[in-house]
Amino acid sequence: MNLALQMLLCLLAADLLSGLFHWFEDTYLVVGDIAWLNERVTVPNLRHHEYPGSMHGSSWLELNALGVVLTATIAAGAWLSGCHAWEIYASLAMASHANQTHHWAHCSKRPEVVRWLQRLGLLLSIRHHALHHKRPQMVNYCVMTDLLNPLLDWLKFWRGLEFVISCAGIQVKRRNGNHIIGPQ
Repeated sequence: MNLALQMLLCLLAADLLSGLFHWFEDTYLVVGDIAWLNERVTVPNLRHHEYPGSMHGSSWLELNALGVVLTATIAAGAWLSGCHAWEIYASLAMASHANQTHHWAHCSKRPEVVRWLQRLGLLLSIRHHALHHKRPQMVNYCVMTDLLNPLLDWLKFWRGLEFVISCAGIQVKRRNGNHIIGPQ
């Protein structure tokens, strides 16, 4: 397999990871007793869905620190378990910046290379991501490219995942853009 195709597959894997995280945030996280989770993930996610431009004032570090820490932790676990496939680390490196690609899908001023990659669908475009912000906000969870969301939504992947998880007795906390906010 040629390198360009391998890198595209790594990007799609990173996009799927970004979608899983975003879907989990939107579907299961509620404001609760874990202060650092509220501050770093839950409340900013709720704010972003109410005011999509709210991420504009954030620095690169504020946008990406959590992603870098999470993916570095997964990479360390993969390394320690003996997994040394470069594709895993390339996918994780790309996924660590998912919030940056998400941010660019909300910006009118973007670097020209970003605009070009968005036109190709290799980075999340403004038009494509806008569909996620329309109620009921239950589509287009992947925030890196325009490529996976149409397929995953057509397959009803996210609803199927919720069904499987509900079989384990875990119920959805937020749905249809109606956020359940617990005690603060």
